[in-house]
Amino acid sequence: MDWYSRNREFKYGDYDKSTKLYYNEDSNKWVSWLGKKQIIEKYIRYEFSCFDDREIEKHFGWSNIDRVGKYLFLIYKKSLVVRKMYDKDYVYLDKSFDEIRLLGMNNYKDIVNKLKELKIIKLKVGRKVYDKSVRLYKLNDEFFSCDKRRVFIRNSKVISLLDSRVKSTLNDDFIGWEIDSCKKLNLEESKSGLYRLISIRLRDKMISDERKLDWDFIGMREKDKISKGWSDEKRVEYILQCERNFELLKTDILSLKEGGITDDMFTYDDFGGRLYNILNNKEKEFRNLLKLGVNKLIEVDMVNGYVSLLCRVFKGITQLKKGDNPFDDKIKEIVGEDNGDEFLDMYEDICFGKGKRVDFYNYVGLKSFGLKGMDSDSRDYIKGLILYILNGKTEFSSDKRFIDNKYTIDELGERIFSKGGWKCIQKLKNTSIDFKIGKTNFGYTQYKNMSKILSYMEVTIMKGVWRKLISNKINYISLFDGVLISSIDKELVLELVNNNVSDINSCIKFK
Repeated sequence: MDWYSRNREFKYGDYDKSTKLYYNEDSNKWVSWLGKKQIIEKYIRYEFSCFDDREIEKHFGWSNIDRVGKYLFLIYKKSLVVRKMYDKDYVYLDKSFDEIRLLGMNNYKDIVNKLKELKIIKLKVGRKVYDKSVRLYKLNDEFFSCDKRRVFIRNSKVISLLDSRVKSTLNDDFIGWEIDSCKKLNLEESKSGLYRLISIRLRDKMISDERKLDWDFIGMREKDKISKGWSDEKRVEYILQCERNFELLKTDILSLKEGGITDDMFTYDDFGGRLYNILNNKEKEFRNLLKLGVNKLIEVDMVNGYVSLLCRVFKGITQLKKGDNPFDDKIKEIVGEDNGDEFLDMYEDICFGKGKRVDFYNYVGLKSFGLKGMDSDSRDYIKGLILYILNGKTEFSSDKRFIDNKYTIDELGERIFSKGGWKCIQKLKNTSIDFKIGKTNFGYTQYKNMSKILSYMEVTIMKGVWRKLISNKINYISLFDGVLISSIDKELVLELVNNNVSDINSCIKFK
């Protein structure tokens, strides 16, 4: 990489005997007194060759190098997440902290305007949240293709600012335990291994896209997007995107080991309360290159997670008394006289029982629709169809027919979930539910209720699992409906998480 050397002659707190002055690295000046004499390097950002620290200093001054550098890194980091999850380019920032406090109350407007003028960032107004317009940010595309390197933040004021932001995060017991677990992660440096894993992921994604073109519940907009195929340019960009995410994972792990914990590494969403960490929003193939200490990572997750959670919701309607659980009480109130007992009669012993279980999606394909030879393609279709029915708006599909043009959406709902179960689902999709977290879905968005209910139930179940693991001093990293653990803890973990055969959560099983 043909780039300048970052070696600096002086560091914060260096003492010049001849002048009896200390070097203040924040201002690049020699002063007679410093509040502290040493900087602890722990927070990491990227320096980008397309707009490096020399350019930042030229436009904004020495004291703003780390501030602007962290600001650009923050947009870059969030951009990788939204590109992977939503295929979008613009990201949301917390203006009060990520912009005003980070760049400085007196300077942030001038800095942002100058970055816009230099075409480093773009801004646009997004949708309204709580009646306020949201500003969205996008980095110049060059930032994603240029050279970059990890640098430690050395501005003492920026470090203090980041320290203050993360205090509330550290007070959360679950996050605290995951931080300690992630500090023990070790990453295998293997470019050939990484490329092989990314290539396998790309191949599987291309095959999956090809299959989806035949799925009757996929909308025309998505099919048009898929039908454009994977050009050489698109494949190369996808591989580069995965490589960027891997480098970001390496950076987060290194920062954690040094004590540089930022609030975006571990955060609860405001939809169902899921906990996001440095690993569960990255490509799952990366886990093959990770170890917890010296042992390989293995995944323990829910069997048929989504429908197992639905089973648990239905069980709570008739198997819990009023007052046993406020959330289940709310479900009872909404569904009224309807319940999911017929659904439980159809599947509980076979798919969610105490003994050996049959895969739910295979069973539905064979028994409910008579699909012969349920291979992985057929199972993926049935699973996708069931998730579509649960999470989609029924009115969107009122004029469609599914499975060889045989069934309407309501006929599918009753056939899969039983008449009573489908009534419950419909009622839950058409009411305002006052959740403890996030905003309430209103009107045309109420169909999202089922997704939110099941996410909330998932979080409730997983918090019980986390408590068991913490009480037994087992390190883990959460994966929404599962955990990553050390291979040596496998048997103990399976015993702990599946020890619920006699209670309301017996339908939830882990493998």
